[in-house]
Amino acid sequence: MCEAYYKHEPTVLNIGLGGTEAPPIWRSMMLEQVSAGYSIIAENRDNCIIGAALNCIIGCNESKKLCKLSRCCDDGPIRDIIEFFAFVIDAPKIWQRFPVENVAFEQASLAVDCDYRRLGVAKRLLQESWHLSRDCGYRLFRLDCNNR
Repeated sequence: MCEAYYKHEPTVLNIGLGGTEAPPIWRSMMLEQVSAGYSIIAENRDNCIIGAALNCIIGCNESKKLCKLSRCCDDGPIRDIIEFFAFVIDAPKIWQRFPVENVAFEQASLAVDCDYRRLGVAKRLLQESWHLSRDCGYRLFRLDCNNR
């Protein structure tokens, strides 16, 4: 996932970190999302991972958690990215705009191996995540899109 997602993530590329290894804080964020138990993994016929949708449940204080987490980082691009993600969570003001409980099902990240792109893998991961959200009773499905 770090290979397919972090190294090709548009925000990472735009800030000049393309091709670098994911730092420990980024890996711990991804591990926390996977540990939530809502993530969906796509495998090829040889049982190799070709894509993943890291899903988790977020609350109305998620941006505050990310800002606090960013303060654990040295000043620099990783801290800037985490603060940017906190801004992106708050920008649509979903908690004020939608009359739902203070939780949402979030597709935090979606990645597909370069060799398997344009085959519908990402679309299927998104659909399956949406169905999982609905089946678990969440009324709000959240995802942010960025691409090159």
